[in-house]
Amino acid sequence: MMKCLVFQPNNCAIEVNIRNKAFGQECLNKVCDLIDIIEINFFGLQYYRNGQPYWLILRKRIDQQINARMKMIRLYLKVKFYVLPHHIQQNSTKHQFYLNICQYLETKVLKIDSEKRTKLIALIAQIEFGDLDEESYDLKILYSKWLSILFHSEQTKRLTSNHRSLMNNNNHKYRPYCDTLDIDESNTINIRTKSKTMTAASHDGDKNCDFMQRIVFWHQRYQGYSSHYAKNLFLKEALEINDLGVDYFSVTSNKKNLLVGIGPRGITINHSSNHNNDNIKLITYNKLKEIHHHRSSHLLNYNYIITINYNDETNLITEQKFRIYSEKDYYQFFRLINERRAFYSLPMIDQQTIVSNRFNSNFTFLNDLMQTLSSPTSLLNLTSSSSNKSTTLMNKKASIFDVDKTLKQFYDDVRRYIYHFNRQFDNVMLKNAMLVRQDSLLFHHSNQQQQHYTNSDITDNNKSLCKICLDYQIGIAFIPCGHTSCEQCCLNIKNDTCPFCKCEMKSKQKIFL
Repeated sequence: MMKCLVFQPNNCAIEVNIRNKAFGQECLNKVCDLIDIIEINFFGLQYYRNGQPYWLILRKRIDQQINARMKMIRLYLKVKFYVLPHHIQQNSTKHQFYLNICQYLETKVLKIDSEKRTKLIALIAQIEFGDLDEESYDLKILYSKWLSILFHSEQTKRLTSNHRSLMNNNNHKYRPYCDTLDIDESNTINIRTKSKTMTAASHDGDKNCDFMQRIVFWHQRYQGYSSHYAKNLFLKEALEINDLGVDYFSVTSNKKNLLVGIGPRGITINHSSNHNNDNIKLITYNKLKEIHHHRSSHLLNYNYIITINYNDETNLITEQKFRIYSEKDYYQFFRLINERRAFYSLPMIDQQTIVSNRFNSNFTFLNDLMQTLSSPTSLLNLTSSSSNKSTTLMNKKASIFDVDKTLKQFYDDVRRYIYHFNRQFDNVMLKNAMLVRQDSLLFHHSNQQQQHYTNSDITDNNKSLCKICLDYQIGIAFIPCGHTSCEQCCLNIKNDTCPFCKCEMKSKQKIFL
């Protein structure tokens, strides 16, 4: 057996025992079962090599991707496909999205306007602590923590490894910017520090107080929101961030260094290594027409080239080549484009488009997608330019994609599964209710029957008692009238007349009941 330690974004670890030759999908299924998640297609597993994160290929064996001689394999549960909250059916899935986004905000330097940052901090406070409490010290600690993360992250050096950054954040003790928060009747927010009392709205120079004022203002606006509703608002606000869920690659194109990102919206091309550069080109997935790759070698140096054809703003087909020098980055770049393009933009993926769980390595996108998916062998017969004639078996093995359903298909399947599960649950509950009702009726009937038998026994006992003393059982019958009494009362009769009918008794007969 092989042990895998899977870390969640909140740094909680899940230990999973799997086979030595297990595939990545088996490990992901076990982890999702333990945390009660059925929407597995949104998630993936990551591992680190030389400080660089890589997505685990779920359709390949784990020991072929990670050193199997390790005593315990470390993996990280991540959201691979970010979607809007209305596409998520389970609360446990939304919670994992929330944890992933919080970790992403902590470990990445993002380009977000200050108003959205204050909204996110206020929503986090509403989710974690509920309504605003002016005297809560933990709430002020949370404000200070996220102020230092979202407003001063440019001055803080972030580690490349996500789990190390999380551990450092957990061990770091944040000091609150303010001691007390006072809210007047006129809704003016006063922030009291150790040295003096100041009104945040009147001090534009103090940025911390201005930010704190906006956070408290938005926290007041969210008063009364439940944790579930605030989490939906948080996901909706966070998913508007352009850099969220984007995997970046350093490539060269036309002898220029580029930073290419593959995310939910499409492919972003940045001509600088700085994420905040305004000169960013976005290629949406529906504009992609063709993608192919090949490898060239010069002596012992290998160059991996990926070429995409897409429609530009003038609706002309443009070719863009990316040169990648790392083999693992090359395969991951190619796989992510195909997986996210298929998941987000394709209307459907038929089983006919997957042969032995492999897409064609020369994956061509046509204008008429339904026509492409309608023919069984259309994707297999597609060929690209002559530069791809050297497609080897290694290239085909690297094109094992981890997506078999689009967002629409997966959403419909989950809705259908939950519907049938609820119906089965309702049927089981109805059967249980009927059984309980039947058991209660039987119990009530048995009680009535037992009470009837008890009452009849009491009646029979009363009939056998002596009518004179009502203490002893009858044992003597008077002849000829037939009245009865106990032996003690019979001895007390002085004359030979019946005490009941006053008839003369000729004899007395002993009886046995």
